Amino acid sequence: PNNIIKGYLSVWIVSNNGKIFYRENVSFENPEGTNWLDIELPEDLNALSISCNQDGSLWVITCEGPILFRTEITTEV
Repeated sequence: PNNIIKGYLSVWIVSNNGKIFYRENVSFENPEGTNWLDIELPEDLNALSISCNQDGSLWVITCEGPILFRTEITTEV
């Protein structure tokens, strides 16, 4: 379709044990990426859910209650 807007792709996951991983080198030309990067959470928090917006903001809901928010997410993480 002609209405697809191309920007950078960002893939984030939460593992079964509450860790967050970011897929490196994901692009339209390489949608599989290359490897998973383990992202450390502060104060031994465990992630329950993660959401990334196209404006570069990232939300993490933790099992312990705090909600984490980060802006300006880029391909450099």
